[in-house]
Amino acid sequence: MDSATLKIRRETIGEVMTKDVVALKINDTLRLADDMMNLAHLRHFPVLDEGRVVGIVNHDDLLHASMASLSRHPQDAPRSALGTVAVREIMKPPTVRPPETSIQDAA
Repeated sequence: MDSATLKIRRETIGEVMTKDVVALKINDTLRLADDMMNLAHLRHFPVLDEGRVVGIVNHDDLLHASMASLSRHPQDAPRSALGTVAVREIMKPPTVRPPETSIQDAA
């Protein structure tokens, strides 16, 4: 094994994870999630409830939910339809590991 591979095996997720995380709140709307994804150029967001990670929303989740929302509210403008759905309705459960978990174990 080369030294780069050994280094990766020893690194923890706490050493490489992003510290300043952009997150959504559980009651935020899909309209806000869409705005944040477009403005921040990010495709995944943790969802927080009282500071705890309770879910995750990604770009694909948002696209699927947006299409469903638009089909349920065909008379509404797209941005209005996105404002009718809360993030909590489409989020997936998070996979959470302690920061001392190795990258290899997390993968």
